[in-house]
Amino acid sequence: MVDYVKIAIYNQQLIKRIWKNNRLTLYSEKEQTVRGRKKTYHKKTYLGLTFNLLEDRLEITGSLHKYFNNGVHNANDFSITDCIQTVSELKEVFSLDLSQCKIVNLEFGLNLLPDTDVQTIIYHLLLHGKNQFRPLPNLEHAKQAGSFNARGYLNEYKFIKAYAKGFEPFKGRFYCDPNTFRFEVKSKQSKCINRWGIFTLEDLTNLEVYNVLAEELINEWSVVLLLDDDLPDNHEVAKYKSLDFWEEALNGKRNSFSRAKRNYLKALKEYPDNLHHSIHSLLLNKLNQFFDEIESGANSRGLQDQGGADSIRQQEQIGANSTIHEKGYNAYSTIVKLETASKRCCLATGLPIHMQKTTSKFLTPVGLKWYNKHDPQTYNRLKSQFLPRSGISGQHTRYERDELKHLAKQIRNQYHNPNRYKTKDCELQLCCF
Repeated sequence: MVDYVKIAIYNQQLIKRIWKNNRLTLYSEKEQTVRGRKKTYHKKTYLGLTFNLLEDRLEITGSLHKYFNNGVHNANDFSITDCIQTVSELKEVFSLDLSQCKIVNLEFGLNLLPDTDVQTIIYHLLLHGKNQFRPLPNLEHAKQAGSFNARGYLNEYKFIKAYAKGFEPFKGRFYCDPNTFRFEVKSKQSKCINRWGIFTLEDLTNLEVYNVLAEELINEWSVVLLLDDDLPDNHEVAKYKSLDFWEEALNGKRNSFSRAKRNYLKALKEYPDNLHHSIHSLLLNKLNQFFDEIESGANSRGLQDQGGADSIRQQEQIGANSTIHEKGYNAYSTIVKLETASKRCCLATGLPIHMQKTTSKFLTPVGLKWYNKHDPQTYNRLKSQFLPRSGISGQHTRYERDELKHLAKQIRNQYHNPNRYKTKDCELQLCCF
């Protein structure tokens, strides 16, 4: 599920320990003059991950998925269990303090195998929201959508990629079905990544985070505009198959595009086998498969019982024209038993606070905003218990004029002065799950 990451580590003691690890292979040393000062940048690699040593930090970049495949490729399925297992292995191999590994770039997505030709799907991808899907020059049959400024630079807060994974070779070889469709979400800004409840590598061992990422994938696909040539040529839907129609709607009156898209989606309900719905179903099925795997306690595909330093990973990888069975030997592999991070909960309410900073002990405005959006019933119960006048909004203190800040302070106060908040009908029986 999670693929590319960029991690920043500022703890100098941890940096020294990682940099001395004998698994790392020196890749390059480069001198650069910045403001009259000469600086040397060091780079090492390990199984597809790159370690860049800078003056004030160590940056680790690369694909967790590719690391899982011994640095060879990221073309097969990479489940939630696989991802958690991979982070656990990195923790063991480099003696990482996961809470010190800040995530500043993140990419996650799914590989799907549609019935429709993948090239046709890519060609007919038109819009994500109101952002146009544009071809990616460095990939065959690939498009990217996001907001661009007047100079043509992409806004890195969040953007969407969709491409034919089966056309991406790895050192001249192909490792997945040629009709594989890849849909992914990417961000290069912490403020977006933090919204998903991800601050450090530790959060990628928290199952709750993957619920958020799964929901994000579904939501992002729901606003994709995908033209469908297989729809009947009747008066109801024929016009929606035209690129000219949508260009006119985008450049027309203020609400013309929203109205056209709403009518198009309404018309699609008459054809439940439409392409957009089919891919939506594939996304749901793949995500359910991953979560069922966790619930059943089954070992993830591709992870066998490991024998420590001389372990063997056996994977089935499907090539373009043949099925390839490979054994990847990793002399330093230390796959460990899957152990997720303990659930972080508010000390006052017991509610999970996975969406907040790892140092948080109580619900903060960030967490409360998350509950207001994703679980309004719980949010309203919190208001009823902790805010004066039974949670009626609008009137707070002179110091906390905002409802979220006021509620967060009242929750902290409850922990330090519990008798003050006891009520006869306190129904807020919360427990960490």
